Amino acid sequence: MVTGETVLIPDTTMLASIKIYCSPLCLKPSGFGEIVAADLHHFADASEIGYGVVSYLRIEKEEGSNTYCSFITRKSRVTPLKQVTIPRLELTAATVALQVFSSEISAISDGSDHVKRDSYIRNLDPILDDSLLRVGGRLHESNMPMESKHPVILPKNHHLSDLILRHIHLELKHSGRNHMLSRLREKYWIVNAPTAIRKLISKCVVCRKQGSRVGEQKMANLPEDRSLANEPLFTRVGVDYFGPFEVKIKRSHVKRYGVIFTCLASRAVHLEVAASLDTDSYINALRRFIARRGQVVKIRSDNGTNFVGAEKELKRSISDWNVEQIHDVIRRWGQIQYMANLFWQRWIHAYLPLLQERQKWQEIKRNLQIGDVILVVDSNAARNSWPMGIIVETIPDRAGLIHGETKMKTSNSTNTTGPVHKQDMCETLVTANIIEAGTSTNTNTTVNLEPIHKLDIADNLK
Repeated sequence: MVTGETVLIPDTTMLASIKIYCSPLCLKPSGFGEIVAADLHHFADASEIGYGVVSYLRIEKEEGSNTYCSFITRKSRVTPLKQVTIPRLELTAATVALQVFSSEISAISDGSDHVKRDSYIRNLDPILDDSLLRVGGRLHESNMPMESKHPVILPKNHHLSDLILRHIHLELKHSGRNHMLSRLREKYWIVNAPTAIRKLISKCVVCRKQGSRVGEQKMANLPEDRSLANEPLFTRVGVDYFGPFEVKIKRSHVKRYGVIFTCLASRAVHLEVAASLDTDSYINALRRFIARRGQVVKIRSDNGTNFVGAEKELKRSISDWNVEQIHDVIRRWGQIQYMANLFWQRWIHAYLPLLQERQKWQEIKRNLQIGDVILVVDSNAARNSWPMGIIVETIPDRAGLIHGETKMKTSNSTNTTGPVHKQDMCETLVTANIIEAGTSTNTNTTVNLEPIHKLDIADNLK
């Protein structure tokens, strides 16, 4: 302790008797068993403020494929305040050139006006400028800046070249190859730069997310519901909501939603109005539809909460039915059977053959697989805001192709189901794909999903 200008030092003789116990790191828990695999993982990141790294040990045992991760070490530092100057960069470039182009530099230093014929920079007509190997070229008479007329020559597969390309790529906000190439050649000339830039962009996760193309799979066969004849209209239907629409009631404005029922065979459409998105409004719309079009055998929908709630409510109501009352309310549609038969005969001979051809998606593509990292497609949000998830289950069709449901995990939900047709696969850490946003996390419903086919697959980033 300090009192005024007097410093009091306590008795330190007791320090020798103090025992310090050091507990070792627990890299393997007790009872873990025999280790069959061990991996050391390092994670690093940096910013304008600081940078750091952390290391973990991942061990695995054979029984049940159990794994255990243990902390090893971590380090962090503050970013140096002093930035790298232009002379220092030029010195680094000179060092690299001396290491890689030593024979070319020796030839030019000895007074030769050209390098060897087998040199891959011979067409650049290289020159020496203060120990820097620069492009001689043909632009001596142009009014360009000197560093643009004679950029510094650098090799393609060098760490310094990679750092320069990464800096330009970030500075240009992940622009394309040609834009990067034009900015690069204002100061530097990297040998085979287009190839190096293409390689850099192919490994950039942001660019993969921005430029991943819409994938496709061979068009699936028509399900049974789409090809059944000799059934009344709207026997098997698909249902969905659209809207909302603003409606004026007296002096107030309220939202109303449209409910579309479509016959799976004939594609005929029936529209109803729902007051809201809750289960009761949907059940009321369904009752009006059945009262107008007759009983329905199967309904296909997505896993919206109103559809799932209606299914549970209808199952609960069916369990309370009386068999005698059911027989009392069954109605026959015999008076229109003759016209229905004429319709279905015409449907079989005139309409059904038109569905034979696959208009698109004619080739078999790579199926989604368990463990694929995905982007969740949301047509109402910007692409940069799409969340990421991972495929945990796929359901192939009879041909082994993925057209139906897939199950995934995201940061906002633990088990989301959805069709393949709106999934974006970008292979960042493992491989990747995407399920349409807004699908329900409830997986207990037996209502089937109608595939729409909009798969977005990116190329391998490895």
